[in-house]
Amino acid sequence: MRTVTVQARATAAAATAFTALTRFESFQAAERDGLSVQALWNDGPSRLPDLESVSVEPGPHRVSAWAIRFRDGLIRWQQRDECDPRALTIRFGQTTGDFGSWHGSWRVTAMPEGCRIVFEARYDIGVPMFGQLVEPCAGQVVTRLVAAILTGLFPRARLMSTPAADRDPEAYIWSLLATTAGSHGLTHTHQGGPRDVD
Repeated sequence: MRTVTVQARATAAAATAFTALTRFESFQAAERDGLSVQALWNDGPSRLPDLESVSVEPGPHRVSAWAIRFRDGLIRWQQRDECDPRALTIRFGQTTGDFGSWHGSWRVTAMPEGCRIVFEARYDIGVPMFGQLVEPCAGQVVTRLVAAILTGLFPRARLMSTPAADRDPEAYIWSLLATTAGSHGLTHTHQGGPRDVD
């Protein structure tokens, strides 16, 4: 089982940020906007979006369907989403799909001059012999996607380093934003820790 964690600080009020995060249907446009923001501090052409599609079936037991690009194909799954506006938390867990296991949360915490947003997901692909090869790559795609969504939804968001990094924690998020699953030519130029992206 592996864990992906992405943290950000945003200037939006916590309740406003939570409401925006519950609107999964807006995530495709948010990712595209986030890629445009990131292109301002990177050289070279912007990479292709990672999110192929997301749709939501509203109701007392909300279900969302996801497809993300991975290498030459797609990872697809459906998940049940539990949105708790009092706790400012969205919990999710796969009901059917390509992951062996997929569950986690979006959490929003009020802070002076804004809020902190933490995305965390635990997952495995359910095929032990390939897990060591495939799961780290899938985690990079998810991390890039969430980072792009957050900078798209909240253009002044500050992406924070994550303790899940196996490499230099200050450079981890930035290196993932500059890495592609294919060869789309994005070259990362920022040095150092997190910074504002306007």
